[in-house]
Formats: sequence, C-alpha cells, structure tokens
Amino acid sequence: MGLGKAKLSLSKLTQENWELPDLPTWIVLGRSNVGKSSLLNALIHPQEIFRSGSTPGVTRGLVGATVEMGRKEFFILDLPGWGFAVKSQIDQGSWQELGEKLREKMRENKTQFIWLVDPRREFDQDSIAILNWLGPMNWFLLFTKSDQVKRSQRNKVETEWGLALKGSTEAPLWVSAMDGEGISVLAGRARSFVKLILEGNS
Repeated sequence: MGLGKAKLSLSKLTQENWELPDLPTWIVLGRSNVGKSSLLNALIHPQEIFRSGSTPGVTRGLVGATVEMGRKEFFILDLPGWGFAVKSQIDQGSWQELGEKLREKMRENKTQFIWLVDPRREFDQDSIAILNWLGPMNWFLLFTKSDQVKRSQRNKVETEWGLALKGSTEAPLWVSAMDGEGISVLAGRARSFVKLILEGNS
C-alpha cells in the first residue's frame, strides 16, 4: 500500500487560475520520460492518478493530488516534463514564467521540490538549467529507473552529478517504479517531511 488515500485535486493545462493548497507540498520535476508519473503512482499505489506512458510528454500540464495520511494531508504536484516542447503546453521557453508563478503561490516553509533524474543521462546544459531554476529552494535529487543501473556503477553516476548533489538539501535516493527499490524509503521521507512541517507550525 502507498502513503494513503489520494484524490486528484488539481489538473490544469495552462498556468492560469490555479492555487496551491495550504498543505505540506512536494513539487516534482524532471526531464520528459524520466518516469515521474510512474514513480508517483507507485508512491500512492494501488491508486493511479498520474498519467504515465512510454511516449515522452504524457504530462502536459499541472497535475496535483491530495493524499490523506491518517489525520494529516499531503499535496503532490507533478510538473510537465522539461524539454518536450512539441506536446507540452508549458514548454522550455515558459519554464521561467512557471517558476515565478510557483514562487508566488507556494508557501516556502511548507514546500519541497523533488528533482527526478535518469541516471543513464549525462549531466548536461539542460541539467544546469534545471539546477539554476531550482536555485536556493529546498529540494533533493532522485535517481529513477535504478533497476537499469548496476550498483557498482552508482558511485560513478553520483560523481558525474556532483554539481547538482552539492545543491541538494538532502541525500539523493535511488528508486525504481518497476521493482520497488527505494519506494518505501521515499514514502518514509514524505511522512517525515509532513510531520516536520505540521509540528513546526503547531
């Protein structure tokens, strides 16, 4: 079972007329086809709120779900994949605008960004762009599709992504929606985040 009962609470194809709830929030981003939706569905299993598929760019707007964790609520916002301007109505050219709107709407003391990375890809100019986009905000790195990378190769991958890891506020996680590696650890990190936020504001 996943984090708790989840319900779709935000689905927008444009950047207009939406608000973030006053809840502990994870905002999830990454390149197209990095596996964001599959991972999030694994996290809230057996429900499948986030659309996933083999074709890049399935998530074309903002998709948010509210998760009931006992008497606590947690919000997850899935952003459109970075770098797939053909299908996405929020393309690379407007990511700066999206970032500004997120900063206006989010409550910094209740928000954490999760940057999903395919460990088979090199740290490139797009990666630097995302790193700059995140800036000094609270975020950490997830290496997805861990089932496709041998454990003996992971130190090398982390070294290649060293610049990004320096900016991460928490240690990176290796996760796989296919075999479940790291999902329970990620769920535990979500529960700890929610507990920290709610206790800090009580």
